[in-house]
Amino acid sequence: MTSSRNGRPQKLVVFGIDGALFDHIVRSDTPHLRSMISAGYASRTTLYLDPLTPTVSGPGWATIATGVWPDKHRVLDNEWGPATGLTQYPDFLTRLKRADSSLTTYAIADWPPLTSDSAGQAIFSAAIDVRVTIDGDTLGLDVADTRVAAEAADYLGRVGPDASFVYFGEVDHAGHTSGAASTYYRTAIENTDRHIGTVLAGIRSRPTYAEEDWTYVVTSDHGHTDAGGHGGSSAPERASFIIHTGPGIPPTTPATEPKNVDIAVTVLSHFGVTPDPTWQLDGRPLLV
Repeated sequence: MTSSRNGRPQKLVVFGIDGALFDHIVRSDTPHLRSMISAGYASRTTLYLDPLTPTVSGPGWATIATGVWPDKHRVLDNEWGPATGLTQYPDFLTRLKRADSSLTTYAIADWPPLTSDSAGQAIFSAAIDVRVTIDGDTLGLDVADTRVAAEAADYLGRVGPDASFVYFGEVDHAGHTSGAASTYYRTAIENTDRHIGTVLAGIRSRPTYAEEDWTYVVTSDHGHTDAGGHGGSSAPERASFIIHTGPGIPPTTPATEPKNVDIAVTVLSHFGVTPDPTWQLDGRPLLV
């Protein structure tokens, strides 16, 4: 069974672009992301301050996935071990499965801690129907991202899971090696846009695509400095964004400034799941 609205199956994909800065997306050759922005809305968001936690990937993705801030999920670095709140505050795909076991879920990433227990309890849990982990450190993130795009395009095109998370890591690598002001950083953003286009083409190839409603969210875990790097409390390091597009999503930024914790609650609400107050989520649905 799939979630439906007005008799149409509802599908949703969250794209994660590690270390991406919104300003660089809109001034680069990114036709797929620009189309998403034009069809829906985009909002810059701001992350927490260090010393709550540094602006690094573990806390950034845990915040997006769980819908709570680091003081609750307790992923405070990129090596977090067992002492976290991820069991109490699971990711949005896991919550969907618990709310309705008929919903199908999928996650693919080339930063292994997202979908495996390589750094501690995986941010996206084993309750998800299909998790794919590609080792970007071994393959190189340019190669790994290409593989993520191909595998995600194939799986989403063939199977069409109800809710998915698709992650790309090359932009963050470019930021670390060359800085956000570099040509490589821009190239990595443009490469990622092409990868997203590959996934979208896979989805559009579905024989049932015309009868389905597909919604997309795009976000990032943190930003980068012009010289390269993140982890501190400067504005570029704390910078993130939310792009939200799909049927029924008006091209107007919500009146209440969006926050990264809103993404998980928005995904749940999209599938008709109202968070229980005992879940203590910090986010709110952006648009329902």
